[in-house]
Amino acid sequence: MYIKFKTIKFKNFLSYGNGWTTLNFNNKLNLINAQNGAGKSTIVDAISFVLFGKPYRDIKMKSLVNYINKRHLEVEIQFDIGKDSYRMLRGLAPSKFELYKNGEMVEALSSKKLNQIEIDKLLGVKYLLFKNVMCIGAISNVPFFNMCLSDRRELLETIFGLTNIADMLDEVKDRRSNDNITIKTMSATKTGLENSINDLIKIIADMEQKSRNFETNKADRLEKVKYHIEQQKSDLVKHETNIQKCEEKCAELEPDFAELDDTMTRIRERVAGLAEHKAKVTSLTKIYDFRDKNKCPICGTDFCSDHAKEYFDGILAEINMEQGFYDTLNEKQKADEESAEKMRNSKTFYEKVKSRISTEQTVIEGLKRGIAYDEQQYREIEAETNGFDPSDQRKRVEEYRKQLKICNDTIDETSERVAIDTDLISILSDSGIKRYFFEEIVPILNLKINEYIKKFGLNVEVIFDSMLEYTLTRGAFEMEYNGLSNGEKTRVNVAMLLTFYDIAKQLSNWSSSILFIDEIFDTGIDGDGITDFLKELITMIQGDSNLGVYLISHKLNDLNFSQIQYKFETLRVQKKGCFSQLVKDRNEQGSPS
Repeated sequence: MYIKFKTIKFKNFLSYGNGWTTLNFNNKLNLINAQNGAGKSTIVDAISFVLFGKPYRDIKMKSLVNYINKRHLEVEIQFDIGKDSYRMLRGLAPSKFELYKNGEMVEALSSKKLNQIEIDKLLGVKYLLFKNVMCIGAISNVPFFNMCLSDRRELLETIFGLTNIADMLDEVKDRRSNDNITIKTMSATKTGLENSINDLIKIIADMEQKSRNFETNKADRLEKVKYHIEQQKSDLVKHETNIQKCEEKCAELEPDFAELDDTMTRIRERVAGLAEHKAKVTSLTKIYDFRDKNKCPICGTDFCSDHAKEYFDGILAEINMEQGFYDTLNEKQKADEESAEKMRNSKTFYEKVKSRISTEQTVIEGLKRGIAYDEQQYREIEAETNGFDPSDQRKRVEEYRKQLKICNDTIDETSERVAIDTDLISILSDSGIKRYFFEEIVPILNLKINEYIKKFGLNVEVIFDSMLEYTLTRGAFEMEYNGLSNGEKTRVNVAMLLTFYDIAKQLSNWSSSILFIDEIFDTGIDGDGITDFLKELITMIQGDSNLGVYLISHKLNDLNFSQIQYKFETLRVQKKGCFSQLVKDRNEQGSPS
C-alpha cells in the first residue's frame, strides 16, 4: 500500500493560533528551522494526531489545545490511496472526527463502527510503525537499543506485517479454546445421556413391576391422596377463619388512627407559636431584670421612680400574658402528642395485623395449589389402568443412544481439530514461523545497519541474533551501547532508523510519500556526521521521485551546507506575539536561510 500525502492544515494546535496553518507536501528536501519552543515539531504532532488520535511526542491530549484560545482545535489532512482521495478531520474542544472518500463522508469502513482500528486498516499503518518509519525522531523515540527484547520484536513484527501472524495465532488459540469447551460440554452431555439411559432402563424395569402390583397398591395411593386433600381443606378453613378475625380487628383499629395526620399537622404548626411566645417571655424577662438598675435598658438614661414602676409593671403584665399563651399552647401540644403516640401505637398494631393477613393469604394460596395438585393427582391415579406400557421409555432409550453417537462423533472430530490447532499454535508461535522469519531477516538487518554505520564514519559493528539480542563491538573489543558517546549513539540510532525505513519499503507492502526527521542534528552529532546523513537523505530522494523529506532542527543556521550540492526548500517557524507561524523562505542550494 502506498499513501500519497498532499496537504495538512491545523489551527489552535499547541502554540499555533486560530488562523489555519497550511503545509503542502512536496517531493523535495525541506529544512524546517526554528528556535527551541517555536513550534517546529508541532507539525509532526499534528500529523500523528489527525491520523491516530494522539500526538507524536509524549504530550497530554488536553494540552494540545492552544492555551490562549482554549477551543476549536482542528487538524485536516488530505491524501491519496490508489485512485481514491481522502480527507480526514479531527478536532478537540469540542471533539470531532470526519472522514471523506472521494468527497463523500465515510460512515464506516466495514460493518463495524468507524473507529481507530478501522482507520489503521485503511491507512495500512499503526501508530508504532508511524513513529519509527514515517517519522524519525532522535529525541522523541526510545532508541531501539534501549528497548526491552519484547518491544524490539513487536516493532519489527509491526514493520514487516507480522502482526497478522499474531492475529492468526490468537484466532487459532481462541478456536482451540472453544473446541476444548465443546469437548468438555459434549463429554458432560455424553455422561448425562449415559446416566439417562441407565435411569430409563431402571424405569422400564420398575414399570414392569408396577404393572404386576398395580391393582394392589392403587387403592392405597388414592386413599393417601384423599386424606392429604381433606387435611389441607381443614387447614384452609382454619386459616380463612384467622383472616376473618384479623379483618375484624383491623376494622376496630382504623378509627383509632384516622386523625393521626391532622394531629401531626397541628403539632408541627404549633411549634412555631410555642417558640415565638417563649422568645417573647425571654426577651421581656431580660428587660424586666433592669428594674433595680434605675437606667433605661434601651437608651441608658436614668429612670424617674414613677415612670420606672409604670414601665416595669407593663413589662411584667406582658410577661405574664405571653407565659399564659405559652402554657396554654404547651398543654394542647402535650395532649396532642399523647394522642398521636396512642394513634401511632394503634397504627403499628394495625400494620402487624395486616401483615398477618398477608401471611395467612400466602398460606391459603399454597394450600389451594396443594389441593388442586392433589386433586389432579387423584384424577390421574383414578384414571390409571393396569396396562403399563414401557414402549415410550424404550423409544426414549433409542433416541438417547442416537444422541450419544452424535456426541461421540463430535468429540472425536473436535479432538482431531484440537490436535491440528495445537500443531498450528506451535508453528505460529515465537519459536515457529516467527523465529524462521527473524532468522531470514536478521542478516539483512545486520547488513543494512552496518552499511549506514560505516557511511556515518563509525568504527563499530552491530550484530543481532535471531532473538534480536545484539552484540556491539569496536574492533576486537565488545562494548556496551551506553558506553558510546552521545554523538556515536545518535549516529547508531539514526543508522537503525534508516535501516527500518529501507527494509520496510523493500520488504513490507506499505510506503509513504513523506518522511519527517525530527531534531537529528540537535543531539550531539558532529559536522561530518551531518554531511554524511544529508548525503544519504539526498540519495533516498533521488531514488524515490515521490518522496518528500522534512528535516526539523533548531541548529540549521549553525551548520555548514556548502558540501551539499542539492537544491532544497527552507521553512521557518517564528513566533508572532504568543502564536507560532510557519513561513516559507526560498529555495536554496548549499545553505539554508
